[in-house]
Amino acid sequence: MMVYARFLTRISSNLWPPIRGNPWPSKLLFYFSGVFMSKKYWLKLNAHFLKESFITYLKTQKNGYEYIYLWQSLLLKCLEVDDENEIGFLRLNEKVPYSPELFSEIFCMNVDTVKIAIDLFVSMGVMEILDDGTIYIEAVQKMIGKESESAERVRLHRERKNNKLLQCNNGNVTCNPILYNKEKEEDKDKEEDKEKKNKKNMRILPNSLQEVIDYAKEKNMILDTKFFYDYFTESNWIDSNGKSVQNFKLKMQTWNKNEIEKQKEKHSQKTDTLELRVARLKELEEEHRGIK
Repeated sequence: MMVYARFLTRISSNLWPPIRGNPWPSKLLFYFSGVFMSKKYWLKLNAHFLKESFITYLKTQKNGYEYIYLWQSLLLKCLEVDDENEIGFLRLNEKVPYSPELFSEIFCMNVDTVKIAIDLFVSMGVMEILDDGTIYIEAVQKMIGKESESAERVRLHRERKNNKLLQCNNGNVTCNPILYNKEKEEDKDKEEDKEKKNKKNMRILPNSLQEVIDYAKEKNMILDTKFFYDYFTESNWIDSNGKSVQNFKLKMQTWNKNEIEKQKEKHSQKTDTLELRVARLKELEEEHRGIK
């Protein structure tokens, strides 16, 4: 099921953005309307937009609700173009691309929060930064709705006609309801498959060294957390095999297991060395006594 949501680009500061501990206002509606060259544009959001794996993951982050606000603001910013072929591309002008500092001023956000959010969007594959600095958000192409004024009239006519067809009489209750329910089930299956795919492709990376330290303490790990964090931060979270790290917690578990094995090996070597020394001392003592 899809719902049409319209967003408001200016909302009073005491209501937006929502922060941790201040839930989303239950009665707050988000409106947006863009009219370009006699065409109307809007964003089509899934009814479960706030429950999608990508949004759910953002909410678990320290400044997650601000990340969501920035994400929605960027989606809307993509619609501020004169050429519909440019929808999805963000650039201030031909010579100057957008920067975190500019977004910070435009959306009244902390610049560090904007930088972290953009890095997170890029790492999760929902945003691309092209060679010339242009930001590209592919999702906008799938979320955008557009129609001319004449097309709108045709659409409304077809909707009224379809609604009449769905109203089956009492003697034929198995026709359209079955088709309608079948379409609903197919839409539901498609949405579930999409959410599973998004969840599978989602990367879980730490925002800071402290997050790595906290997880290590929680699991009683012995690995060097600072070395772990610095190593993967410098390598852009690519492991020694050239593969992208999808979940830093799983990678920490692997490193910790290897560290435990190293500790055991060192302990075993020390034990062997001590036993050899004791045996040698006994031999010397026996030689001294003239046994040999």
